Amino acid sequence: MSGQPYSWTVNSLGEVWTLYPQGGGSLMSPAGQDFAFEIAVALNGTAWVISTEARQGGAVIQGLPPGDQWIPIPAPAAATKVAVDPNGNLWTVNEEGQVWFLYQQGGGYMASPPGEDFAMEISVAPDSGAVWIVSTDTYDDGNVLKRWDPNSQTWIALPAPAAADKVAVGPNGIIWTVNYKGEVWMLYPQGGGALMSPPGTDFAQAIGVGPDGTVWVISNEPREGGSVVMVWSGENQIWNPIPAPAAAVAVAGAVQS
Repeated sequence: MSGQPYSWTVNSLGEVWTLYPQGGGSLMSPAGQDFAFEIAVALNGTAWVISTEARQGGAVIQGLPPGDQWIPIPAPAAATKVAVDPNGNLWTVNEEGQVWFLYQQGGGYMASPPGEDFAMEISVAPDSGAVWIVSTDTYDDGNVLKRWDPNSQTWIALPAPAAADKVAVGPNGIIWTVNYKGEVWMLYPQGGGALMSPPGTDFAQAIGVGPDGTVWVISNEPREGGSVVMVWSGENQIWNPIPAPAAAVAVAGAVQS
């Protein structure tokens, strides 16, 4: 996907901001209000957040279509994690660890075993719609990654030693993760991958990938408002920090046409 890469972030105050690789951006939620704590962005530019408004099962999910205002998904939908598929529908995890598919107008279905604490994190590929979770099963350096198989309606585990604490799925099936050590890894759907952060360094705490493949991380370098946001330069094979005062605790990649 062509266009200007940018990101949507949430800072430590709960404010939602857009952010560009060279710095600068816009406040997209009420100033000074603890509004959100998780974020995802659809291909059409709609931003989705897990708000700070509690609801049984987690918190209210709100969407911001381009040029519009924040719109909540009707009850009983609630979540603690959110991702968006290519059609604009949502995949969520609630506070009980259940995975749900939700429509923007409300309604949906559970996509994990009933009554089981199944997932911790979720992400959806912007091109294929492949759904990946960080499950509650464990390997040595994190939790087992699993992919939804729509044909069998089951979850398929990525082989060991791949493990993660955070996950973000990019185009072409590439999976970007942060493990318990704070390492950033690029993984392939069939297994295998590469370390993409300095060896032995507790480098990152959160990750997001845009539909063009641009990778963003929340580093472990503190800055007022959260931590320093970095963007991966595939050309130079380095992480570039976004200039101050940009800081965040959650990030989602996007492309501005």
